[in-house]
Amino acid sequence: MANGRRVAIIQFHPAPYREPVASRLFGREGLDVSLFNLFGEDYGHSRMGLGTDGGPISRSPTMHPRGFSAVRLAWRLIFGFALNRKYDFILWPAYAPLWLTVPLLICAMFGRNYAIALDTVRESGGRRSRRIKAFLLRHAQFLWVPGKASRNYLVENYGVPAETIVIGQYLPEFKSVKNPARDSAEPVFLMVANNTPSRRLDALAEGFRKYVAKGGCGRIVLCGRGVGGFGGGAVEAIDGLPWPELPSLYARADVYVHNGDEQFSTALLMGAMSGHPLVASAQVGVCADLFDESAKIQSGILVDDYASSDAWAAAFAAITAKRDEWPDMASAAKARAAIFNPDAVADEIAARILGRAQPRMASVAGTR
Repeated sequence: MANGRRVAIIQFHPAPYREPVASRLFGREGLDVSLFNLFGEDYGHSRMGLGTDGGPISRSPTMHPRGFSAVRLAWRLIFGFALNRKYDFILWPAYAPLWLTVPLLICAMFGRNYAIALDTVRESGGRRSRRIKAFLLRHAQFLWVPGKASRNYLVENYGVPAETIVIGQYLPEFKSVKNPARDSAEPVFLMVANNTPSRRLDALAEGFRKYVAKGGCGRIVLCGRGVGGFGGGAVEAIDGLPWPELPSLYARADVYVHNGDEQFSTALLMGAMSGHPLVASAQVGVCADLFDESAKIQSGILVDDYASSDAWAAAFAAITAKRDEWPDMASAAKARAAIFNPDAVADEIAARILGRAQPRMASVAGTR
């Protein structure tokens, strides 16, 4: 017998940066929560030790099922959730494939109570896609996004009321560890990310080498799948580490660095949580939360042209020149990361599901 409002949380795969909020919803008064994973693991990060789930909704071996697999998955979502009255509220993941869009559309058209977790900061579809998205957003009880960049995009491009958006979808419980003593006083820079075209690790590594060639000091550690080709000299490459080992890796660094063009970046957020000065591409979404250009003390340096090795060389030189300010920068970064509190986010989501919400992020509602 259910002891509260029956809630289904559907996510793509188990992930330590989603579990902190979801775990705090279980056993909460007024809610009877069930968690479902569409897939047993994150196939894009399969060597990070993120774990598998014993009972995924689909046992397809790919994140993009085709043919019969896609039909089977859509069928399970339609009849297990969109039309099934077992659940009073459904929290859906946002994604483009038809096998997910159709069940979500049915859920909206039948007047079900639902929310959507999404990280949109730009459009990838055409006019028809925008119309469908607008319809789904309009009928959702609330939207759950990673940070300000996604919230601002939805407000400005879809007219979504800011008070219907919850910030804090990706929330790692990152426990920083004490920075071990090192033999060298030279600074260590760190970036944790897989090598993808949008991250331009080639420009970052080349920029660091230019910085060293012009008299810069220190070394940079790149950790992630496919980074081996960038190693050598002042650039150290580590081909990925399991999630539990990341705090110790972050503790080795003096400055956290992140390049690329992406919706958010949990890795950059963890750099701030661990108390590091930051050097980051301005095109990384979480920068809207971690940097405040009007503040007296900055959390680091933003790089506008993330594809330029010269821009990165200049950024490394600039942050090194501010070395005396690193403790203040680190404190500013950690303070801004503190708004990502899983207890507060879980409280807000529970209140919204139960229909008694008060927007938590009103005090940080401004745009960057």
